[in-house]
Amino acid sequence: MLDWSISLFRVFGIRLELHLSFAILPAYFGYQGLKHAGTTGALWSLAFLCVVFACVVLHELGHSLTARQFGIRTQRILLMPIGGMAQFESLPDKPRTELLITIAGPLVNFALALLLLPFCEPVTLANVEGLALPMSLSDILNLALIFNLSMGLFNLLPVFPMDGGRILRSTLSFFMRPLKATYIASKLGGFLAGFLAILFLLNFQLLPAALFLFIFYAGETEYKVTRQFELFRELPVARFVDGNIEQLSPDQSLADAARVLGAMPYPRDLIITDSGHAVGILEIAKLEKTAERAKRPLTDTPIAAAMNRAFLTLQSADPLDTLLTLPKSKRQQTFPVYEYARLVGILDARSIEPRAYWERQAAKNRAPEISTESCDTT
Repeated sequence: MLDWSISLFRVFGIRLELHLSFAILPAYFGYQGLKHAGTTGALWSLAFLCVVFACVVLHELGHSLTARQFGIRTQRILLMPIGGMAQFESLPDKPRTELLITIAGPLVNFALALLLLPFCEPVTLANVEGLALPMSLSDILNLALIFNLSMGLFNLLPVFPMDGGRILRSTLSFFMRPLKATYIASKLGGFLAGFLAILFLLNFQLLPAALFLFIFYAGETEYKVTRQFELFRELPVARFVDGNIEQLSPDQSLADAARVLGAMPYPRDLIITDSGHAVGILEIAKLEKTAERAKRPLTDTPIAAAMNRAFLTLQSADPLDTLLTLPKSKRQQTFPVYEYARLVGILDARSIEPRAYWERQAAKNRAPEISTESCDTT
């Protein structure tokens, strides 16, 4: 799956990646500097851009290194035109943990501002505009001070999933279930983000409007993920395994695979096995593309030519929310499931959420009966 990012290097063991859309920023900053002060202006503008994103990386490292103290690993830090994003392998399990992890980011910005303060000249609203295009180290230091203060304060806005919204969510979680706290924080944040996006659009400020529209979308997406974590929590993979494993080997043809798919009531990606072990996954989309592009009949094309050999497996004892911690670049829809070294079945991720929902509903319906019986006995 194309992730539209390139890996740069590791910082404290955390992979730093650059989203391809980031290329917009050097082009924009370089052009503005070039237009106003030639090559020298372009170089100073690009230098300031480097300082800005060094501060962004330090902000995200504040989150990541604090999370590490609580046993939460960071998959990567992704740099985008609108800022940075630390992607954790799991969610904090306690409100206090999330509060400490979240507040660490803005605290880094405020600490950087304090460190820069002795090296900066007094800045007033009257001369801030003159710093918009830095032409010296002094200009860059002053702008870096302003940027860190602005970034720290901006991130404290109660707009989920920004830091302020997460602080609100973690505070509410002391008094209610995390899912309900996330719902309240996301709806309040969505209202504020939508309002600010419209306000900026009415003033023809497209970049801030796009930023808040993205924040609105990110808040809704994170609420859905949190709902899935709550839904999948404490449910084992074993409860959702389909024991019917299609008997397809790499040497069979794509025509054989197409016949197996045609006989399925609900088509899904196929597990390819050899000597009782999964050796590949044949994705439906890949089969369809191969069928379209094949210059020879599918009966002459072996499954081995189209199957994916780099895939993830699950153990039947794994918690179901393992699915939500997989890197996006490695996510797949169909998983071979093992019980130790024995292949026992298949898990289709697309059908999990409704089944998990009914599992939860059945548990809720059983709970009052147990409770009532206990009271009657007493």
